[in-house]
Amino acid sequence: MLKVHVHLTVSDQDSKFDLAIDLVLPKHGIIAIYGRSGAGKSTFLKALAGLYPLQKGQQVGIVHFDSNILQDKRKFIAPEKRKIAYVSHQNDLFSHLTVIENLQYPLKRLLKSRKSITAHEAAKQFGLDHLNLRYPSVLSSGEKQKVSIVRALLSQPKILLLDEPVNNLDAQSKLELLQFIRELAIEFSIPVFYVTHRFSEIACIADHLVMIEAGKVLAAGPVGEVSSRVKVIESQKEEPKAILSATLTRHQPEQGLSFGKIDIIELAFPLVEGDIGSVKRLIVSAQDVTLSIGKPQAVSTLNVVPVRVLDFKTYDKAYALVRLKIGEQTMLAQASLGFVKEHDLTRTQQVYAQIASVNVVTSLVGAPVK
Repeated sequence: MLKVHVHLTVSDQDSKFDLAIDLVLPKHGIIAIYGRSGAGKSTFLKALAGLYPLQKGQQVGIVHFDSNILQDKRKFIAPEKRKIAYVSHQNDLFSHLTVIENLQYPLKRLLKSRKSITAHEAAKQFGLDHLNLRYPSVLSSGEKQKVSIVRALLSQPKILLLDEPVNNLDAQSKLELLQFIRELAIEFSIPVFYVTHRFSEIACIADHLVMIEAGKVLAAGPVGEVSSRVKVIESQKEEPKAILSATLTRHQPEQGLSFGKIDIIELAFPLVEGDIGSVKRLIVSAQDVTLSIGKPQAVSTLNVVPVRVLDFKTYDKAYALVRLKIGEQTMLAQASLGFVKEHDLTRTQQVYAQIASVNVVTSLVGAPVK
């Protein structure tokens, strides 16, 4: 596991911001850093990258990463020596260099013994070779981000930090870049910290979720479990949704349906492409889940499944947000307070969930949700 410890005060003329973050994280996969604007997400990444050197009179900052002291009252390791790559949502490429020259730049800093791939090989491997002789000024926003990310990875970092990399992209370019990031995370097998305030991006690529609020960690853990916590949902004022993963079991093209299993429970969802046995990530809105105590008879809903109550909490005055165990994953339902009281709903109780709609996340490659 990866230990991260960042305690830092960032000051300017008008204000100061205190960051106090302690995490134990996986050493691979995409770790989404999630929170509202001003929560401290980008500040956290910049602190890790070394973009906040201590100034005279500033409170001492402490940055530890994977048992290495990057910053404290006695030392400050420069950004280029931290083996941490940082990519912002802005254009970080050198405008006077071509794409291939931008890719060659980090390799000049590496010893010959550490160079495992050339810039030309990297450009070809990641589908950028047709851009080699172009300058950044003629690239699309999505192309610039792809080149920036590959250039960062060529420095052979221990961790990649991405600060809202799909900002200002159109919907199609955004999906392509998310897919690209996912594939790179698998290829390079290093942790990728991905800052966002959009749930849709988390659903698309994240393995692990860190929720930040006012410079502190509100919640952290596997994406499916953390995203269903009531305090996370309330803090973001998002429509309650659950992220699930299902293993494809069969297709029925004539019905426009595919089927996938969550452990032994099979769900139907809109027809998707994919081999049997591959994993698809699903989104289920709490508003689309109706609970019943006994198994309903003669209903038109395709997905009626047994689940167990994990817990519930009053939500939006007239409703309770109920967390449910479906297989080994977590799903949400929005139930009236009258239903909860009438049936004396209790933890571990088995109930049935009628799921009116299941949405399939577009363009996902990777491991199942936990």
